[in-house]
Amino acid sequence: MGQARGEVAALHAQLEARVQQRTQELQAANEELSAFAWSLSHYLRTPMQLVMGHADLLVTLPEEERAAHAEGIMQSIGRMSEMLDGLLRYAERHLKPLESRPVPLAELVQGAWTELAPGADVQLVTHALPVVMGDAAALRMVFRNLLANATQHSRRREGARVVVRASLEGGMHVIEVQDNGVGFDPEAAQRLFRVFSQLPAGQSFEGLGLGLADVWRVVIAHGGHVRTEGRPGEGASFFVSLPAAPGQVLGAPASA
Repeated sequence: MGQARGEVAALHAQLEARVQQRTQELQAANEELSAFAWSLSHYLRTPMQLVMGHADLLVTLPEEERAAHAEGIMQSIGRMSEMLDGLLRYAERHLKPLESRPVPLAELVQGAWTELAPGADVQLVTHALPVVMGDAAALRMVFRNLLANATQHSRRREGARVVVRASLEGGMHVIEVQDNGVGFDPEAAQRLFRVFSQLPAGQSFEGLGLGLADVWRVVIAHGGHVRTEGRPGEGASFFVSLPAAPGQVLGAPASA
């Protein structure tokens, strides 16, 4: 009887843990959906207001002055179309189920760097990198985005370089992608991973903000975490934690 009660109690505890985990996942999804809707409304409002402003002027202006405002309308519509296309691709990427198999990061990072083809202006330095468990295609996108971000914000500096290194913490590999670029205000760190996130002038991370949002979503889906450190003018580091593959060993250091 005592053993049966113990088994029931253990099963009950497991079920409670699963319910709690699922509740947290749903809460996080709802929070992200709310932030997503707010961001969409906020960032589409500006080009829409520009379209309306130009359209109002077209009604009142003489024929010879309308061309410039018509061009303004087309530019604003193009910007909205770019945003919506980016959102569609972002949503499609996260509808696909993730695989879980050993992924050698040394090979993956080198392949992502080759795809970027940043040229001789930026040097890649990789320390020993591990084998992790995850979806190879999704993780390739993660590191391609991180390397592209690091390259973009360091290439104008003399001696620009990107360093990728790893450490093992509690059964998880923590991968750091470090650059010596423009950096950013630490208070803005969490904003970098939101859809449509943009930093103030002088610290701008170009594009729609979907690349780093992709990084966050994929790493969280792998059971990992993402964080970043940086200071204006002192470069930035992005850290992602990923589950270690059973019996894995670190890859050989390399540089490019």
